[in-house]
Amino acid sequence: MKNKFVIKNDTTITNVLKIFNKYAIHSLVVVDNQDKLIGTLTEGDVRRSLLKGRKLNERINGIYNTNHKFLYSNTFKVNSIKKIFIKYDINIIPVVDQFKKIKKVYYNKKINLKKKISYLKKNLAAVIMVGGQGKRLKPFTNILPKSLIPIGGKPIIGFILDKLLKYKIKKVYFTINASSQILKTFLNEQKIKTKLNFIVEKKKLGTIGGISKIRFGNIKNVLVTNCDTFININLDEFYKFHNNFNNDLTLVVSKYNFKIPYGICKLSKSKEFEKLLEKPNFSFLINSGMYILNKKIIKLIPKNTEMNINDLIIKVKDNNYKIGLYPIKKSSVFDTGEWDKFFQSSNKLIKKIY
Repeated sequence: MKNKFVIKNDTTITNVLKIFNKYAIHSLVVVDNQDKLIGTLTEGDVRRSLLKGRKLNERINGIYNTNHKFLYSNTFKVNSIKKIFIKYDINIIPVVDQFKKIKKVYYNKKINLKKKISYLKKNLAAVIMVGGQGKRLKPFTNILPKSLIPIGGKPIIGFILDKLLKYKIKKVYFTINASSQILKTFLNEQKIKTKLNFIVEKKKLGTIGGISKIRFGNIKNVLVTNCDTFININLDEFYKFHNNFNNDLTLVVSKYNFKIPYGICKLSKSKEFEKLLEKPNFSFLINSGMYILNKKIIKLIPKNTEMNINDLIIKVKDNNYKIGLYPIKKSSVFDTGEWDKFFQSSNKLIKKIY
């Protein structure tokens, strides 16, 4: 049967990601060559497989979940669907006949989103790091902070803040420098119901040092994001990933492919010519500038001292805390920290808006 929620088990990971992106969904039903139900597949399943080394051109065999929820068409009741969604924290339920062939697929992200948003609201604070000088965007940053340079009539920090408010995160902090009064004025004029908290860095504290000045109370985890990069992801899925793997620090990463436009000479151990690699491709996971920190690792950040995120990551690793990577599509990252990236990202965002 043709159904946007149903895929064959020989589908490649690349094609699965295209389906997720095309229909803005997060789960699929998997069938065999006889169209019989054999499993379900989520974005989380795909991410975990990529982290374990699976390639994008590989098929989904061994990735999808065979221990999944489904209902028989002759016994289920429609009014029970909602309860099943909530009870098992899932968003897709296939209904099958006695031969396990798909009769209908129920997909409901609204129920899950409502439940998960309340979870985020209770357990997560957010910090937007706005203390940078914007040197790479001069001379415009001599007049405006980099986070206020407009993109289609809206500054990048507006996109970031809208994303946080969509998920009802009530505790939002901004680390700002002493010269950021214009940014503070702009944010206070937005008539946002959520209270915005401003932490002033009287001296340069780096890309993470300002966190040490914040008192988070009973909040256990903190979402940290840069002010010049909008990352368009489902924050609930990100937070769920962080918690399910019991991470102390989780980094959002995107895949970056780099092709060298020359032939590369490879040498043997004895430094003799071995072979020529013609225009090789290399793939890397790039730090995208968004993190979730368990509050206990914030103690590793020295008070009132400059510290960058790379230094904290090393320190977290050296202290045997658990670090996780949350891979996303490169197209979900809109970096405006440099002029070439600013123009690329602004064009993509304007198309997204209009």
